[in-house]
Amino acid sequence: MKILSKTIVFPLILGLGIFIGWISNTGTPPVSSEIHAHGASEVYSCSMHPQIRQNQPGTCPICGMNLVQSTSLQTTTDPNAIQLSEDAQKLADIQTLKVTKSSPSIALHLNGRVWPDKRKTAVQTTHISGQIEQLLIGSKGQYIKAGEIIAYVYSPDLIEAQNELFEAFAMKEAQPELFEATRKKLENWKLTSAQIDTILRLGEPIESFPLVSEWTGMILDKYVSKGSHIERGTQLYEIANLKSVWVTFDLYETDIKTVHVGDKINMEFSSYPGKIFLGQVNFINPIVDPATQVAQIRVIYTNTFKPVYPGTSVKGLLNSQPKDNQKIIILPKTAVLWTGKRSIVYVKDPTSNEPTFHLREVILGALNTSGYAIEKGLEVGEEVVVNGVFTIDAAAQLAGKNSMMNLSHLKTSKESLDEKKTGKINPSPSVTLTLKKMTDAYLNIKNALALKNHNIITSEAALIISQLSDQKNFSADIDQPTLIQLNKVMQEINATKKIDEVYGPFAEISDLFYDFLDHYKIKNLTLFRQYCPMAFDNKGAYWLSNTQEIYNPYFGEEMRFCGEVKEQLN
Repeated sequence: MKILSKTIVFPLILGLGIFIGWISNTGTPPVSSEIHAHGASEVYSCSMHPQIRQNQPGTCPICGMNLVQSTSLQTTTDPNAIQLSEDAQKLADIQTLKVTKSSPSIALHLNGRVWPDKRKTAVQTTHISGQIEQLLIGSKGQYIKAGEIIAYVYSPDLIEAQNELFEAFAMKEAQPELFEATRKKLENWKLTSAQIDTILRLGEPIESFPLVSEWTGMILDKYVSKGSHIERGTQLYEIANLKSVWVTFDLYETDIKTVHVGDKINMEFSSYPGKIFLGQVNFINPIVDPATQVAQIRVIYTNTFKPVYPGTSVKGLLNSQPKDNQKIIILPKTAVLWTGKRSIVYVKDPTSNEPTFHLREVILGALNTSGYAIEKGLEVGEEVVVNGVFTIDAAAQLAGKNSMMNLSHLKTSKESLDEKKTGKINPSPSVTLTLKKMTDAYLNIKNALALKNHNIITSEAALIISQLSDQKNFSADIDQPTLIQLNKVMQEINATKKIDEVYGPFAEISDLFYDFLDHYKIKNLTLFRQYCPMAFDNKGAYWLSNTQEIYNPYFGEEMRFCGEVKEQLN
């Protein structure tokens, strides 16, 4: 055993000594050094989920986006500027647009209703006193013609007048003036010459006298019934000639200045779904209803080709051009990142050799068909990012620079804290109930969008619109422009014809509704603001949910559970 142990141990000791000597005389291989340096300098991370980091390219395990190299964001003279390489700009499909001024074309989605033409309505009255023995008109909606018998009346005054006519007729040759005066009396009671001649031919008074209509049209309202006692001037019914009707649309006060008499409007009546009728604005009522904060515009519709009736609902699309050739800066909606409280864009630096972008806060004006009007923050000639804005903003967040969610250069943390302390309102019980009803309707829209059920979406949108129309609940608590914009976008959702038209307005309403609810401190209501970076071709979009579980409304079955919780409300 001793001999065997020495035989085994000696070679082991000798081998170990040779190995140590080789290590001490050999430097670290250059390849290993290059790999080490490469791994230390290149860190790949997800633009939307910066907590995902690795030392080689790949995809994000959360959202599936390609990882980007963190060190590609080089420093510039401006510490908050974002610099991309040419390859990175092409990969992210960053597109820019030169700022110019143009005449805005404003598209308004309006809700309206059909009314009788007030110029062609009349009230049928009686010119004799008595009692209605028989009433031949039925109810509202009945169509009658001028000269048609509408009732039979027993009138002692008329019986007496007929007897006077007989006596005067008997003395016609001797006293023609008396006969003419008696006949004129009956004519003043709206008896026709044919009726007077019939009375004379019969030779005895008509006790149940027929009343005839003076007007042709549809009965809008009836004021009497069988057995009613009537006097001269008693109203029997209201009637309207429907050869033309008025179509009135609700117009928010902020849009009054954008609409002009003569503007064309496409109308779709509920009685003719899918058919578009062209109308023209005939009158703009500048008086705003204080309860609904809307004025009205009127269209006169010739009611002969496709007849519509009073009470019919109608949707309108009005495209308006400024009459004074006013030109303003307009940016596509894709260029603006809107948090609900402020709006930002990314402006390209014209002096940099590499693509470099600076965050800029802007003041938005009206939304038109081309995009947002910019009231302040941009100058003609500047170059603004219109595609890939979310990618640049995500890169800014990844680098810890100013971004949509971190505007430290525009507002200090102390100011933000003070704003949070003073910004919450304790609503009254009635307002709390209204807010919860609106929230339930919004969540139903979100879930219906995920299930692609368009009928639920439009019905729930109508419910929110009805809640918003009662603005007296909010007038003391929240600024009117927020309410008006919320209502306008919800009207757009209600006006959609198919599910694909809902996604854009829903993304906007989600930001608006978040900002709206953020003004209030609502008990027993917790919402989660969730985000999908791949919505709208990787531009990203938010929505609200009452659970932390993801139920993505933008993709249907494909990616229903894709997304993440960004923050909690209340």
